[in-house]
Amino acid sequence: MVGKAAEAADLLSQGPITEAKAQRIRDDIQKALDVNPRDAGTLLTAAAFYEQLKDYTTAAKFRSSMIEVRPLDGCWLCRSRHVLLLGGDFNKAESALNHTAGLKAGTPECQPRICTDTPRTND
Repeated sequence: MVGKAAEAADLLSQGPITEAKAQRIRDDIQKALDVNPRDAGTLLTAAAFYEQLKDYTTAAKFRSSMIEVRPLDGCWLCRSRHVLLLGGDFNKAESALNHTAGLKAGTPECQPRICTDTPRTND
């Protein structure tokens, strides 16, 4: 992750998000996505940003894009399911759970947490 994506991630890590900071993060994320819409680091930063804002619908869209980039990453699927639950989209969350449970590949440290995943700030 370089440039605007790194700047957005840095701002996101600097404590409470003011409206001015939120707008700068949005702008940085958009500029980074304009350069590479499939950059995993940018998608992760965007998802974490919208999760902090409790905009779970938008966060879930970025998590979904992350899954397209790394479809066998169990940890990303796990986090996507959690965001869908927070947003109240229980059908999609169940689908994500079933898909994650069926993976034979992925991130091993995330597999035991499939049913108990909790938000982490340092994905």
